[in-house]
Amino acid sequence: MNLDVRMKRKAALLMLVFLPGAAGQEKAQDRRRFLDPSTPVSDDPRRIPVKPGPSGPDRVLVLRGGRIFDGTGAAAHAGTLVIERNKILKVLPASATAWPTNAEVVDVAGKTILPGLIDLHTHLTYPLTEGDVQHAP
Repeated sequence: MNLDVRMKRKAALLMLVFLPGAAGQEKAQDRRRFLDPSTPVSDDPRRIPVKPGPSGPDRVLVLRGGRIFDGTGAAAHAGTLVIERNKILKVLPASATAWPTNAEVVDVAGKTILPGLIDLHTHLTYPLTEGDVQHAP
């Protein structure tokens, strides 16, 4: 086999290996053509464009007197969480009352608050032998 034929085969093989990857990279870039990187998007993996401005209910919610687990490695501690719309405003000591007077206050004594975290470990798909989820063991 002469050198020219071997070079053409190697070139063809390299094209078969690298061209599909190059096409895939172009598809990954497609989104940038219609969605500017500065566009505000949802905070889930879908990254759906959202309207600028505040989101969430138009109120201040106070979760008073619970155990606050903040995920920093520190032990859970007694405290109060102040939330405005969908943003955490303050984490206060349990005895503090420095929140707006129009706030909706919920007593969460004896419960644990995970501000900004979601507990994904649930058993909602377990079948109940009787009753409903509210009364499940």
